[in-house]
Amino acid sequence: LPTEFEYTDGMTVAEIAKRIKREPAEIVKKLFMMGVMATQNQSLDGETIELLMVDYGIEAKQKVEVDNADIERFFVEDGYLNEDELVERPPVVTIMGHV
Repeated sequence: LPTEFEYTDGMTVAEIAKRIKREPAEIVKKLFMMGVMATQNQSLDGETIELLMVDYGIEAKQKVEVDNADIERFFVEDGYLNEDELVERPPVVTIMGHV
């Protein structure tokens, strides 16, 4: 078994089984024991995947996909941000703590 598992929301039971080198039927059975009715072609949400990985003793990490083109389109092309008005400035550093 792997020690870490990187997942995305919507992975199917079959994909998960293949990545952790287990049979899909075993995953379906384990999900059933957890109270989740699923088939091997069914997509699972992130919370269910994390609970399943905890049951196998595998650390689960969600893979976050950010598409920079969408961000640029939202701010620049849709008129929320005018590139001519941008000003370069130094970073802001904040220190927080208890007194």
